[in-house]
Amino acid sequence: MVAVKQSNWQRYIDLLAAKQVPERARQWYVLRVEQFLDAHPGKRITDISKSELEAYLTYVARHERLSDWQYRQCVDALQLLLVDFSDSPLATQVDWLYWKEAGQSLQPEHATLMAHQPVNEAVKHFTSGRFDELSSEADVLREMATLIRTRHYSIRTEKSYLDWASRFLKSLQGKPINDIGKRDVERFLTALVVERNVAASTQNQALNALVFLMTQVLERNSEDYRFKHSKRPKRLPV
Repeated sequence: MVAVKQSNWQRYIDLLAAKQVPERARQWYVLRVEQFLDAHPGKRITDISKSELEAYLTYVARHERLSDWQYRQCVDALQLLLVDFSDSPLATQVDWLYWKEAGQSLQPEHATLMAHQPVNEAVKHFTSGRFDELSSEADVLREMATLIRTRHYSIRTEKSYLDWASRFLKSLQGKPINDIGKRDVERFLTALVVERNVAASTQNQALNALVFLMTQVLERNSEDYRFKHSKRPKRLPV
């Protein structure tokens, strides 16, 4: 556990009082801080990184049986510790409101929490087809997720692209990655309309994902994948 002098605990409690935290809740704020420090033994508070904090908050949201308000209390306790009490570098690096809104009500695989999980975990949760982790398809999906994150796309886009890419790869039934081409993409998109009768917007989502897969991840010639987006058919006047 991070060493905290008794006088510092009193300073933290005094801070809670100054921030008008109800007296009956202060012991719980102290407990949340103690649990956080126990999870980072031997580290100074100011040396704890943003990724370590976010990993801890994600773990609490996924594994601790806290209600929404208890989770927000935990985030608030750590914000007071790292921002007001210790002036940690995390004060300006962490989106505290984001974490307070994440809450316990989100399921472990929810995009809000998965955004802070390793690429491997995101691929497992966001893909329809389950591939062996050592397969070429899994490698492609991990590379896709990594590329999406380096370009700072939204987590919803990551989820949608990985889902459609995995469905597409699954439909090819083990076809070598290097042999996948434009005809495979065309057949998959056509099947969505002819066999599944999906809406134009759904087909366009799949199209965007597969164009990204083929041109950005597999680095195929982008000129070969200039498909036209589907449009909702116009209704004839009655």
